[in-house]
Amino acid sequence: MVSLPALANVGSLLFLLLYIYSILGMFLFAEVKKSYPLDENINFDNIGFALMTMTRASTGENWHEVMHAMSRKKHALYNCIPNASYKDFVNNGH
Repeated sequence: MVSLPALANVGSLLFLLLYIYSILGMFLFAEVKKSYPLDENINFDNIGFALMTMTRASTGENWHEVMHAMSRKKHALYNCIPNASYKDFVNNGH
């Protein structure tokens, strides 16, 4: 019972840290095309999903897959090249 106030302080600090990184993730990754592992639940479209994604990453649940999905290079298959043509697909090996 004596340590509950200290645990509340640590919990609020953790929530504040997750909230700040969730807003940063929304700013940087909101327009990334959804493909595995990104789906309707794991993304940065709004603050709720961003907090859920950051909580998942902080617990270590396949955080590396989310990291690789967010760090894709420009590629016609991932809709990062605007108005991709057949030549763009051929140049990228598909």
